[in-house]
Amino acid sequence: MAGGVGGDDDEYIQLNLTAMVDVVMLLIIFFVTNLKFPKEEGTLSANLPKAGRAAPNANAPKIDKIVIGLDRPGDNVRIIVNNQPLQGLKALDVKLFSLQRQIPEAEVTMDVKPDVPYNDVVQVFNLCARNRFTKVAFAQPAAGP
Repeated sequence: MAGGVGGDDDEYIQLNLTAMVDVVMLLIIFFVTNLKFPKEEGTLSANLPKAGRAAPNANAPKIDKIVIGLDRPGDNVRIIVNNQPLQGLKALDVKLFSLQRQIPEAEVTMDVKPDVPYNDVVQVFNLCARNRFTKVAFAQPAAGP
C-alpha cells in the first residue's frame, strides 16, 4: 500500500533528553553559585551580664567603669553618666569623647529602664561605638515582684 496511512514500517519518535538535562543542570549550578543569604538585621553585639558573679581576679588591672543610665520620668529621656545628669545626646557625645581620652580602655555599662524607647537605647549605643568604646555592656535588670 503505497501512500496509505499506517504502514508496516512505523517509526518511533525518540526524544533526546541529554541536551535538556544539561541545560537544567547548568541553570541549577548558576543559581546555587549566585545565591546570597541576607544578613541578619536588628542585632546588636553586646556583652550581657551573667546571673551569677564571678570571683574577682587579683592579677587583673584596675579598669574604670563608665555607667550610663537611661530613664524616662516623663516624655523626655533622662541621661545620667556616672551619677551626673546630662542634657541630650549632644552633651553625652561630648562627655564620652572626653572620657575616651581620659580612660581609653574603660568598660561602659548601660543601665536602661524598661520604659525607655529602643530608638534612644540604640542612639546611645551608637555614640559609645562612635567614641571607640569597645567594651559596652547592659546592666542586669533589677528583679521585680
